[in-house]
Amino acid sequence: IERLQADGLLDDRRVAEAFVRTASRIKGRGRHRIARELQARGIDRSLAADLTGRITPEDERAAIDGLMNRRRLPAVLSLADRRKLHAHLLRRGFSSDAIHAALRSRGQEDEEH
Repeated sequence: IERLQADGLLDDRRVAEAFVRTASRIKGRGRHRIARELQARGIDRSLAADLTGRITPEDERAAIDGLMNRRRLPAVLSLADRRKLHAHLLRRGFSSDAIHAALRSRGQEDEEH
């Protein structure tokens, strides 16, 4: 194992970086879920935090917008539909702030949150 690590063939950081790219850009997951998944795979918490910290708010916003577009949401959502969407996006690992910002920009944010 030491030889593999010395040769660069066994590198947790490189694997974790690839995982973050795939989970964020392709699978549309938020930083919180990605961090949990990395830790579940044995990646050190500080490394997971470092790598997920590189996900910009713009990256998360693009992922949320993509998810919302794929769901073909109606122009105006009911309160129940906004709550379901919010819960879905939370499960995907996005922060409430990012979700509220995305909903506000689409004119979907309610006054109560």
